[in-house]
Amino acid sequence: MRSSRPSSDEHDRYRARVLVVDDRENIRSLLRSLLAESFEVTTAEDGKQAIELVAANEFDVIVSDIRMPGVDGYTVMNEARRRWPDVEVVLMTAYGSIRAAVEAVRGGAHDYLTKPFEPEKALLAVQRAAERKRLREQVSELRTALASSQRFERLIGRSAPMQEIFGLMER
Repeated sequence: MRSSRPSSDEHDRYRARVLVVDDRENIRSLLRSLLAESFEVTTAEDGKQAIELVAANEFDVIVSDIRMPGVDGYTVMNEARRRWPDVEVVLMTAYGSIRAAVEAVRGGAHDYLTKPFEPEKALLAVQRAAERKRLREQVSELRTALASSQRFERLIGRSAPMQEIFGLMER
């Protein structure tokens, strides 16, 4: 279920995709303007819309309020993870407590923000989540490359036609 991702060489030009989910327009606007310079930002006004977006698009990071009418942030996180297991999630709430933060992280969130939050802290949380996702993808690519390079090690052939065949087999 992976979409085509940029190669390691293209990561410099690649802008991570972030979904911001909050039932309050001012929070969505603040996060959109804060993140737009570094990320490709999409917003959803509630959990239901977020789940629809996640069903049709792969995001690198989801920043979601926990308490929303209808579908809450935990449900958004779980549905996103079911569809895209490597997505990073940052949960937010105005009802912050140490217990809620621990619960969010145990539930699979990368980070937790208490509203009102400092814009720099929110930006840093999203940057770290996107970097973590990028690094995990690089590790996966390297493991795949390593496994495929070892697959044909017992075959012998130094001629140009054989080298071309090895190249085709690796692709």
